[in-house]
Amino acid sequence: ETHKITCKDCGAVLVASEPHTVNSSGDACADCGTRFAAKLAMGGNTTYYEKLDNAIRAAESSTDKSTRLTLLMNVYGETAIRGGTFTLDLNGRSLVSGRDYNALRIANSNVEITGEGTLSGDHGVDVKQGSLLISGGTYEADTAVIYSNATVTVTGGTFTARNREFTNNLYGSTDVPVLSGGTYTNGLRIGVPSQPVSNLLAPGYRYWQNGSMLKPTDSTTSLSGTITVALCDHSDGQAGAPYTNRGDGTHTATYSCCGKATEPVDHSYTFTADNANGTITRACDCGERLVFTLVLPGQQTYGDPAMAVPSYTCSDTGYSGTLPVITV
Repeated sequence: ETHKITCKDCGAVLVASEPHTVNSSGDACADCGTRFAAKLAMGGNTTYYEKLDNAIRAAESSTDKSTRLTLLMNVYGETAIRGGTFTLDLNGRSLVSGRDYNALRIANSNVEITGEGTLSGDHGVDVKQGSLLISGGTYEADTAVIYSNATVTVTGGTFTARNREFTNNLYGSTDVPVLSGGTYTNGLRIGVPSQPVSNLLAPGYRYWQNGSMLKPTDSTTSLSGTITVALCDHSDGQAGAPYTNRGDGTHTATYSCCGKATEPVDHSYTFTADNANGTITRACDCGERLVFTLVLPGQQTYGDPAMAVPSYTCSDTGYSGTLPVITV
Protein backbone atom coordinates (compact mmCIF):
# COMPACT_ATOMS: atom_id res chain seq x y z
CA GLU A 1 0.00 0.00 0.00
CA THR A 2 1.09 3.58 -0.61
CA HIS A 3 0.81 7.21 0.46
CA LYS A 4 0.92 10.44 -1.51
CA ILE A 5 3.25 13.41 -1.08
CA THR A 6 1.81 16.93 -1.11
CA CYS A 7 3.29 20.41 -0.96
CA LYS A 8 3.31 21.63 2.64
CA ASP A 9 2.60 25.17 1.49
CA CYS A 10 -0.17 24.81 -1.09
CA GLY A 11 -1.32 21.22 -0.74
CA ALA A 12 -0.60 20.31 -4.35
CA VAL A 13 0.04 16.60 -4.92
CA LEU A 14 3.70 16.14 -5.74
CA VAL A 15 3.76 12.31 -5.78
CA ALA A 16 0.46 10.54 -6.31
CA SER A 17 1.57 7.16 -5.04
CA GLU A 18 4.73 6.28 -3.13
CA PRO A 19 5.29 2.97 -1.30
CA HIS A 20 5.34 3.14 2.48
CA THR A 21 8.70 2.88 4.23
CA VAL A 22 8.41 0.52 7.19
CA ASN A 23 9.75 1.94 10.46
CA SER A 24 12.16 0.17 12.78
CA SER A 25 9.26 -1.22 14.87
CA GLY A 26 7.74 -2.80 11.79
CA ASP A 27 4.22 -1.50 12.45
CA ALA A 28 3.99 1.89 10.71
CA CYS A 29 5.31 3.98 7.83
CA ALA A 30 8.41 5.94 8.82
CA ASP A 31 7.48 8.77 6.42
CA CYS A 32 3.74 9.35 6.86
CA GLY A 33 3.07 7.61 10.17
CA THR A 34 0.32 5.33 8.81
CA ARG A 35 -0.21 2.35 11.12
CA PHE A 36 -0.23 -1.11 9.61
CA ALA A 37 -2.84 -3.66 10.66
CA ALA A 38 -1.00 -6.70 9.35
CA LYS A 39 1.86 -7.95 7.23
CA LEU A 40 1.78 -10.89 4.84
CA ALA A 41 4.82 -13.01 3.98
CA MET A 42 3.95 -15.00 0.86
CA GLY A 43 5.99 -16.28 -2.04
CA GLY A 44 9.21 -14.73 -0.78
CA ASN A 45 7.72 -11.23 -0.46
CA THR A 46 6.45 -9.32 2.60
CA THR A 47 3.65 -6.80 2.16
CA TYR A 48 2.28 -4.42 4.80
CA TYR A 49 -1.42 -3.58 4.93
CA GLU A 50 -3.35 -0.75 6.54
CA LYS A 51 -6.48 -2.92 6.77
CA LEU A 52 -6.58 -6.51 7.98
CA ASP A 53 -9.32 -7.42 5.50
CA ASN A 54 -7.06 -6.51 2.59
CA ALA A 55 -4.27 -8.69 3.99
CA ILE A 56 -6.69 -11.60 4.44
CA ARG A 57 -8.02 -11.27 0.89
CA ALA A 58 -4.44 -11.55 -0.39
CA ALA A 59 -3.69 -14.53 1.88
CA GLU A 60 -6.77 -16.38 0.63
CA SER A 61 -4.96 -17.04 -2.66
CA SER A 62 -2.25 -19.01 -0.83
CA THR A 63 -2.00 -22.80 -1.00
CA ASP A 64 1.12 -22.98 1.17
CA LYS A 65 1.02 -23.33 4.96
CA SER A 66 4.31 -21.41 5.17
CA THR A 67 2.46 -18.26 4.07
CA ARG A 68 2.27 -16.18 7.24
CA LEU A 69 -0.22 -13.44 8.05
CA THR A 70 0.94 -11.51 11.14
CA LEU A 71 -1.26 -9.11 13.12
CA LEU A 72 0.31 -5.71 13.87
CA MET A 73 -2.57 -4.09 15.77
CA ASN A 74 -5.71 -5.06 17.70
CA VAL A 75 -8.75 -5.46 15.47
CA TYR A 76 -12.33 -4.88 16.61
CA GLY A 77 -15.35 -6.47 14.94
CA GLU A 78 -15.83 -9.90 13.40
CA THR A 79 -12.94 -11.01 11.18
CA ALA A 80 -13.65 -13.43 8.32
CA ILE A 81 -11.40 -15.80 6.36
CA ARG A 82 -13.08 -17.35 3.31
CA GLY A 83 -10.37 -19.49 1.74
CA GLY A 84 -6.69 -20.24 1.41
CA THR A 85 -4.04 -22.21 3.25
CA PHE A 86 -1.83 -20.16 5.58
CA THR A 87 -0.75 -19.44 9.15
CA LEU A 88 -2.27 -16.64 11.22
CA ASP A 89 0.23 -15.28 13.77
CA LEU A 90 -1.55 -13.35 16.53
CA ASN A 91 1.76 -11.70 17.47
CA GLY A 92 0.52 -10.51 20.86
CA ARG A 93 -2.50 -8.71 19.37
CA SER A 94 -6.25 -9.28 19.81
CA LEU A 95 -9.26 -9.99 17.64
CA VAL A 96 -12.31 -8.71 19.52
CA SER A 97 -15.98 -8.88 18.56
CA GLY A 98 -19.18 -7.86 20.29
CA ARG A 99 -22.11 -9.86 21.60
CA ASP A 100 -23.60 -12.46 19.20
CA TYR A 101 -20.52 -12.33 16.96
CA ASN A 102 -17.43 -14.43 16.43
CA ALA A 103 -13.96 -13.04 16.94
CA LEU A 104 -12.92 -15.04 13.87
CA ARG A 105 -15.03 -16.81 11.26
CA ILE A 106 -13.28 -19.30 8.96
CA ALA A 107 -14.80 -21.08 5.95
CA ASN A 108 -13.35 -23.35 3.25
CA SER A 109 -9.83 -22.77 4.51
CA ASN A 110 -6.87 -24.56 6.06
CA VAL A 111 -5.57 -22.25 8.78
CA GLU A 112 -3.19 -22.52 11.71
CA ILE A 113 -3.55 -20.00 14.53
CA THR A 114 -0.30 -19.49 16.41
CA GLY A 115 1.50 -16.97 18.62
CA GLU A 116 0.48 -15.14 21.75
CA GLY A 117 -2.69 -13.07 21.48
CA THR A 118 -6.38 -13.11 22.31
CA LEU A 119 -9.60 -13.93 20.48
CA SER A 120 -12.55 -12.55 22.41
CA GLY A 121 -16.24 -12.51 21.57
CA ASP A 122 -19.49 -14.37 21.93
CA HIS A 123 -17.67 -17.18 20.13
CA GLY A 124 -13.93 -17.43 19.69
CA VAL A 125 -13.60 -19.21 16.35
CA ASP A 126 -16.36 -20.49 14.06
CA VAL A 127 -14.95 -22.78 11.38
CA LYS A 128 -16.91 -24.47 8.59
CA GLN A 129 -15.35 -26.73 5.97
CA GLY A 130 -11.59 -27.26 5.83
CA SER A 131 -9.23 -27.54 8.79
CA LEU A 132 -8.12 -25.51 11.79
CA LEU A 133 -4.93 -26.09 13.79
CA ILE A 134 -4.70 -24.15 17.04
CA SER A 135 -1.14 -24.03 18.36
CA GLY A 136 -1.33 -20.79 20.33
CA GLY A 137 -3.49 -17.93 21.51
CA THR A 138 -5.99 -17.28 24.31
CA TYR A 139 -9.68 -17.82 23.58
CA GLU A 140 -12.12 -15.94 25.80
CA ALA A 141 -15.70 -16.57 24.72
CA ASP A 142 -18.98 -18.15 25.69
CA THR A 143 -17.99 -20.95 23.32
CA ALA A 144 -14.32 -21.13 22.43
CA VAL A 145 -14.57 -23.08 19.17
CA ILE A 146 -17.60 -23.92 17.03
CA TYR A 147 -17.11 -26.04 13.94
CA SER A 148 -19.08 -27.85 11.29
CA ASN A 149 -17.69 -30.34 8.76
CA ALA A 150 -14.17 -29.26 9.64
CA THR A 151 -11.11 -30.90 11.16
CA VAL A 152 -9.98 -29.21 14.38
CA THR A 153 -6.63 -30.01 16.01
CA VAL A 154 -5.43 -28.34 19.21
CA THR A 155 -1.73 -28.51 20.15
CA GLY A 156 -1.58 -25.40 22.32
CA GLY A 157 -3.44 -22.32 23.49
CA THR A 158 -5.49 -21.33 26.53
CA PHE A 159 -9.28 -21.66 26.51
CA THR A 160 -11.35 -19.69 28.99
CA ALA A 161 -15.00 -20.26 28.19
CA ARG A 162 -17.20 -17.77 30.01
CA ASN A 163 -19.98 -20.27 30.63
CA ARG A 164 -17.50 -22.53 32.42
CA GLU A 165 -17.13 -24.99 29.55
CA PHE A 166 -15.05 -25.41 26.45
CA THR A 167 -17.76 -26.44 23.96
CA ASN A 168 -17.20 -27.60 20.41
CA ASN A 169 -20.51 -27.69 18.54
CA LEU A 170 -20.52 -30.17 15.68
CA TYR A 171 -23.79 -29.17 13.99
CA GLY A 172 -24.22 -32.54 12.37
CA SER A 173 -20.54 -33.24 11.69
CA THR A 174 -19.21 -36.62 12.81
CA ASP A 175 -15.70 -35.26 13.35
CA VAL A 176 -14.39 -34.54 16.83
CA PRO A 177 -11.44 -32.30 17.71
CA VAL A 178 -8.06 -33.92 18.36
CA LEU A 179 -6.26 -32.59 21.43
CA SER A 180 -2.52 -32.91 22.03
CA GLY A 181 -2.10 -29.71 24.00
CA GLY A 182 -3.88 -26.73 25.44
CA THR A 183 -5.00 -25.42 28.84
CA TYR A 184 -8.71 -25.26 29.64
CA THR A 185 -9.20 -22.97 32.61
CA ASN A 186 -12.94 -23.46 33.15
CA GLY A 187 -13.17 -27.14 32.40
CA LEU A 188 -13.60 -29.12 29.21
CA ARG A 189 -16.67 -30.35 27.40
CA ILE A 190 -17.58 -31.12 23.82
CA GLY A 191 -21.01 -30.02 22.69
CA VAL A 192 -23.28 -31.29 19.93
CA PRO A 193 -23.32 -34.26 19.87
CA SER A 194 -22.07 -34.98 23.39
CA GLN A 195 -18.85 -36.99 23.32
CA PRO A 196 -16.77 -38.71 26.01
CA VAL A 197 -13.75 -36.53 26.68
CA SER A 198 -11.52 -39.58 26.18
CA ASN A 199 -12.49 -39.50 22.47
CA LEU A 200 -10.75 -36.16 22.02
CA LEU A 201 -7.19 -37.12 22.97
CA ALA A 202 -4.50 -37.84 20.40
CA PRO A 203 -2.65 -41.14 20.99
CA GLY A 204 -0.07 -40.76 23.75
CA TYR A 205 -1.79 -37.82 25.50
CA ARG A 206 -3.71 -37.53 28.76
CA TYR A 207 -5.61 -34.97 30.79
CA TRP A 208 -3.67 -33.49 33.72
CA GLN A 209 -4.76 -31.49 36.73
CA ASN A 210 -2.58 -30.19 39.56
CA GLY A 211 0.33 -32.37 38.44
CA SER A 212 -1.65 -35.61 38.30
CA MET A 213 -3.04 -37.55 35.38
CA LEU A 214 -6.83 -37.85 35.27
CA LYS A 215 -8.55 -41.13 34.46
CA PRO A 216 -11.95 -40.28 32.98
CA THR A 217 -14.22 -43.21 32.18
CA ASP A 218 -15.63 -43.85 28.73
CA SER A 219 -18.88 -42.22 29.89
CA THR A 220 -17.28 -39.01 31.19
CA THR A 221 -18.46 -36.12 28.98
CA SER A 222 -17.02 -33.16 30.90
CA LEU A 223 -14.14 -32.22 33.20
CA SER A 224 -14.18 -29.36 35.70
CA GLY A 225 -11.45 -27.05 36.98
CA THR A 226 -8.27 -26.18 35.13
CA ILE A 227 -7.30 -28.97 32.75
CA THR A 228 -4.19 -29.34 30.62
CA VAL A 229 -3.46 -31.85 27.88
CA ALA A 230 0.07 -33.26 27.87
CA LEU A 231 1.98 -36.45 27.17
CA CYS A 232 1.11 -39.57 29.15
CA ASP A 233 3.84 -40.83 31.49
CA HIS A 234 2.62 -44.45 31.14
CA SER A 235 2.68 -44.93 34.90
CA ASP A 236 -0.74 -46.58 34.95
CA GLY A 237 -0.52 -48.72 31.82
CA GLN A 238 1.38 -51.54 30.18
CA ALA A 239 2.73 -52.07 26.69
CA GLY A 240 1.05 -54.88 24.79
CA ALA A 241 -1.34 -55.67 21.95
CA PRO A 242 -2.07 -54.48 19.40
CA TYR A 243 1.42 -54.89 17.94
CA THR A 244 2.74 -53.56 14.66
CA ASN A 245 5.36 -55.61 12.81
CA ARG A 246 7.70 -53.12 11.14
CA GLY A 247 9.14 -55.72 8.75
CA ASP A 248 12.74 -55.02 9.75
CA GLY A 249 13.14 -57.46 12.63
CA THR A 250 11.39 -55.12 15.06
CA HIS A 251 7.88 -54.30 16.21
CA THR A 252 6.05 -51.74 18.31
CA ALA A 253 3.51 -52.41 21.05
CA THR A 254 0.71 -50.15 22.30
CA TYR A 255 0.40 -48.57 25.74
CA SER A 256 -2.91 -49.58 27.29
CA CYS A 257 -3.21 -46.26 29.15
CA CYS A 258 -3.09 -43.89 26.18
CA GLY A 259 -2.93 -45.81 22.89
CA LYS A 260 0.53 -44.58 21.93
CA ALA A 261 2.93 -46.91 20.16
CA THR A 262 6.14 -47.83 21.97
CA GLU A 263 9.59 -47.35 20.51
CA PRO A 264 10.57 -50.21 18.16
CA VAL A 265 12.07 -53.27 19.85
CA ASP A 266 13.61 -56.44 18.42
CA HIS A 267 11.38 -59.45 17.99
CA SER A 268 11.42 -61.85 20.97
CA TYR A 269 10.83 -65.41 19.80
CA THR A 270 9.42 -68.56 21.27
CA PHE A 271 9.99 -71.90 19.49
CA THR A 272 7.53 -74.73 19.19
CA ALA A 273 8.56 -78.09 17.71
CA ASP A 274 6.16 -80.38 15.87
CA ASN A 275 8.18 -83.58 15.99
CA ALA A 276 5.59 -85.62 14.12
CA ASN A 277 5.85 -83.38 11.07
CA GLY A 278 9.48 -82.35 11.44
CA THR A 279 8.85 -78.61 11.77
CA ILE A 280 9.74 -75.82 14.15
CA THR A 281 7.55 -72.72 14.43
CA ARG A 282 9.24 -69.50 15.46
CA ALA A 283 6.76 -66.89 16.71
CA CYS A 284 6.82 -63.43 18.29
CA ASP A 285 4.06 -61.85 20.36
CA CYS A 286 3.58 -59.29 17.60
CA GLY A 287 2.36 -61.98 15.20
CA GLU A 288 5.56 -62.43 13.18
CA ARG A 289 5.73 -66.19 12.48
CA LEU A 290 8.01 -68.52 10.51
CA VAL A 291 7.77 -72.30 10.10
CA PHE A 292 11.02 -74.24 9.45
CA THR A 293 10.92 -77.76 7.94
CA LEU A 294 13.79 -80.00 9.06
CA VAL A 295 15.39 -82.39 6.53
CA LEU A 296 17.51 -85.20 7.97
CA PRO A 297 19.58 -86.87 5.24
CA GLY A 298 20.10 -90.63 5.40
CA GLN A 299 16.66 -91.59 6.73
CA GLN A 300 14.87 -94.02 4.44
CA THR A 301 11.54 -94.80 6.03
CA TYR A 302 9.23 -93.03 8.42
CA GLY A 303 9.10 -94.63 11.84
CA ASP A 304 11.58 -97.42 11.19
CA PRO A 305 11.89 -99.13 14.62
CA ALA A 306 15.40 -100.29 13.79
CA MET A 307 16.63 -96.72 13.65
CA ALA A 308 17.36 -94.53 16.62
CA VAL A 309 15.37 -91.33 17.17
CA PRO A 310 17.65 -88.66 15.71
CA SER A 311 18.54 -85.38 17.36
CA TYR A 312 18.71 -82.12 15.47
CA THR A 313 19.77 -78.51 15.71
CA CYS A 314 18.12 -75.95 13.42
CA SER A 315 20.76 -73.76 11.79
CA ASP A 316 18.23 -70.92 11.37
CA THR A 317 16.84 -70.81 14.88
CA GLY A 318 19.44 -72.58 17.00
CA TYR A 319 16.64 -74.71 18.45
CA SER A 320 17.60 -78.32 19.39
CA GLY A 321 15.49 -81.38 19.99
CA THR A 322 14.59 -84.86 18.76
CA LEU A 323 12.02 -86.14 16.30
CA PRO A 324 10.97 -89.45 14.74
CA VAL A 325 12.54 -90.86 11.59
CA ILE A 326 11.13 -89.18 8.48
CA THR A 327 11.35 -90.00 4.81
CA VAL A 328 13.58 -87.77 2.73
